[in-house]
Amino acid sequence: MVRATDKGTFTDTRDGNVYRWVRYGNLEWMADNFRLNLNDDVRCWLYGDPNGKRVDVNKYGRLYTYQGALDACPEGWRLPTDEDWRQLEMLLGMSKNDADAYEWRGNIAKSMLTMYGDSTDLNLILAGLYSSHNTGGQAYGYHMGSLGYYWTSTVDSVKGAGFYFYRRFIYNRTSVYRQSTDGDNFFSVRYVRDAE
Repeated sequence: MVRATDKGTFTDTRDGNVYRWVRYGNLEWMADNFRLNLNDDVRCWLYGDPNGKRVDVNKYGRLYTYQGALDACPEGWRLPTDEDWRQLEMLLGMSKNDADAYEWRGNIAKSMLTMYGDSTDLNLILAGLYSSHNTGGQAYGYHMGSLGYYWTSTVDSVKGAGFYFYRRFIYNRTSVYRQSTDGDNFFSVRYVRDAE
């Protein structure tokens, strides 16, 4: 498994939350899901179950729309591009042909996901998603523990404005899914910054 070349912590002065980061190539990636509360459910959402039980926000983070992910970004960081994700995937062993492809590609998810007691430097987790398109507007999300979705900042030029690339992970596959969707879905967020 390819390991990070450096690691540290970052404190968001807006709320005091502390995030781990790890370095791959020339970027530092947050190694925890972001959790700033934007104080509305239009851009930011905390996963809960049908009985109203909320999950551990320190572990799973909050889910954000695309706009929410941009609004929550701390100074000095940015939402990773699709190219940032592809570069990371190739550093972790994915071929360029696979990295450039759509849908399920490569065989590197085990070096990115933390699950089944195994820990990775990047520590991606399966925090589910929320989408009013698929849940009928109910006040809870789904697929927690089974799927993880992460935003990129990149517009899909084929589908046009309002559609952005993302990555999806699933508990029983070692490949990584690359596709685009509309920005109204609520996904997990990791930010990046240039390594000094």
